[in-house]
Amino acid sequence: MTDRQRSGGSPGKSARRKKAGAGRNASPKGARSKLAAEERARREAAWKEKEARDRACEAEASEAWRAAKDARDRITRLEAIAKRFPEQMHVLGDIAGSFIDLGDTASAVRTYQRIIDGRTGFSTKWSNILGKAYLFTGNVKAAKKCLSDPHTFSDEMGLFLALAYLVEGDEGGFREKFDVWLGESLRRVTDGFLHEPEIKALLGEERAKAVEAAWDEHRERFERMTPYERYLKRRSEWGGEKGRGLGERRFYELAQEYLHLDRGTMFGELSDQEWERYEELKEKLHAELTIG
Repeated sequence: MTDRQRSGGSPGKSARRKKAGAGRNASPKGARSKLAAEERARREAAWKEKEARDRACEAEASEAWRAAKDARDRITRLEAIAKRFPEQMHVLGDIAGSFIDLGDTASAVRTYQRIIDGRTGFSTKWSNILGKAYLFTGNVKAAKKCLSDPHTFSDEMGLFLALAYLVEGDEGGFREKFDVWLGESLRRVTDGFLHEPEIKALLGEERAKAVEAAWDEHRERFERMTPYERYLKRRSEWGGEKGRGLGERRFYELAQEYLHLDRGTMFGELSDQEWERYEELKEKLHAELTIG
């Protein structure tokens, strides 16, 4: 009897049985790993495709804004882009805004309704755009929910949230939200005219006067501030600026230098070095807001 026979069987067969059993036990796990890898690859490919389409749409939309002869031409160009990129919400938002620029509120409302009707099919859902769509189509409750979304930042969200209260007839709620939003930024105080067409389209000429009056109060406060007070306010808004900032005396010394260079820009008299210094001071002093 051989040693193999005395051992009670064939080690080769036993090893094969163990290997086969291990293969059977490992097979589901291996299949799951393969499926997971395939799913990751599919998601990665889908994400890359989305990013590529986002970039392509953004490039075409930017060119439409640049090349359009007027608002009507811009709408025509943007509508063509919307057909090529139906998943891009912001293109329809631009179309609606362009109709408002033309004074065609009815067409703007119809475009905003297209956003609402197609909201589940957009690749990126912009709460600020969807909120405005709901507001212009009369669903104030949904508008307020979207415009209060803490995960989306848009400089205009606070304004349209305040306007939603005014649409409801809640003037106290409007002033509370409006004062908070406008008080956050000196730039918003000075740029109010940018939103005037939308405010009038939403509220009408008469009701828009309440917004204009509230804005005027903030402008008057702005006008009463000294340049240095505006500088301090602007720095507090930015929050991320490093260093202690300028003392009042140093601020006004640099302001005089800036004003001297600013006069030179009117006549093209600055050297390259002076232009560089001018731009440096403009940024350091927040001169467009603090000095004018």
